[in-house]
Amino acid sequence: MGSMRKLALVKRRKIFHAKFDIPVGVDLDGNAAFRQVMRSTGSGDRIEATRKADELRTAMLDEAGAGDKKNAEILRVLRQAGEAAMEGRLSEPEARLMLRDMFEIATGARLKFFTVREWISEWKIRKAVTAKPTTMLRYNFATKLFMEFLGCRADERLENVNPELVRAFQRHAKAGGRTGKTVNGYLKDVGSVFSLAVKDGLLLANPVAGVVALPETDSLEREPFTRDELTAIFSGLTGEWKALAALGFFTGLRIGDAVKLRWSNVDLAEGIIRIMPEKTSAKKKVIEIPIFPELKDILLALPSSDEGEDYVFRKLAKTSIAGRAGLSVTFGTLIEEIGIDRGTRKAEGAGRAVSEKSFHSLRHSFVSSLANADVPEELRMKLVGQSSRDVHQLYTTTETETLRRAVDKLPRFTV
Repeated sequence: MGSMRKLALVKRRKIFHAKFDIPVGVDLDGNAAFRQVMRSTGSGDRIEATRKADELRTAMLDEAGAGDKKNAEILRVLRQAGEAAMEGRLSEPEARLMLRDMFEIATGARLKFFTVREWISEWKIRKAVTAKPTTMLRYNFATKLFMEFLGCRADERLENVNPELVRAFQRHAKAGGRTGKTVNGYLKDVGSVFSLAVKDGLLLANPVAGVVALPETDSLEREPFTRDELTAIFSGLTGEWKALAALGFFTGLRIGDAVKLRWSNVDLAEGIIRIMPEKTSAKKKVIEIPIFPELKDILLALPSSDEGEDYVFRKLAKTSIAGRAGLSVTFGTLIEEIGIDRGTRKAEGAGRAVSEKSFHSLRHSFVSSLANADVPEELRMKLVGQSSRDVHQLYTTTETETLRRAVDKLPRFTV
């Protein structure tokens, strides 16, 4: 075993030189290794030379990383690791514990190791500070699906997740009947989990980053309702559901924005609805939508409130949008019950059924009706809060024979 030799003074040509050992790591036997050095003190006086020698030794030990108790402790742990490795008894858990000990000795901070489950929990806590509730619902679903796929591997170390495992999850999610677009959305959310781990220094690279996205040709675009179907909807639905459907068609609002509409958003006297759509809330952009006469009558028929922050749809606003008993599924069931074919079928390559018509089809119907009434594209985009023409084109279905209609002639229904 190597040892730290005591400081010695050697006098050469009337000048004292300091002679001592400094640590240089661990040798092949797992023992601490040292290097002997000799430095001139520049003094012939023993007392002065001793003081200078102490300074030289301290400086060189500091440079070598063993100049104080903290660094000596690091070397002790390193020596233990070397001895265990050479004897073939250094297990991975022990190596990680030793690394943690050295990090704590050096920095005073605790080195954190996360399992996948622990890190996802930490990630969601941080995300909840800034993410919207509906966004958190999406995050929760995607991460839950990922951990269900991992099974017991969710309790293994975070760094065990590699691109091949992510690709296996991608195949698993697709085999469950989801469209390419849906699976890509899951991977985007899971990728955000590992992106934060990289930023925190827990990982060197994001295992999701190199996974190629699936083609989205199997996704079905929502179709607008026909005039007859809209008539059936407004004739067959009652109460808040009728009012919610009317709001969806006459304003183009998404179901989340529509059901959470508050009376403070509705100016009946001026005939304007002012709302900041949640999907584009980061832009802090409020859109203004004129209240169509038929919609105004329907809103006036709802129970009024003196509190501006009360929801317009008191009952429906309490129900989740997603899920088997959510608003989206319930709306689909209701319109099927009144005889509307939702175009439900299996998309190419999908194992579960998807529908071409849903509540979102009311938004498509709103935009298409405006286009058919010859309303300029710029005005249509402003009404629905869209900034991209490419996105807007997905909502627009034009009919040649209707292009000459007047700008303000949206279809009316007996409601």
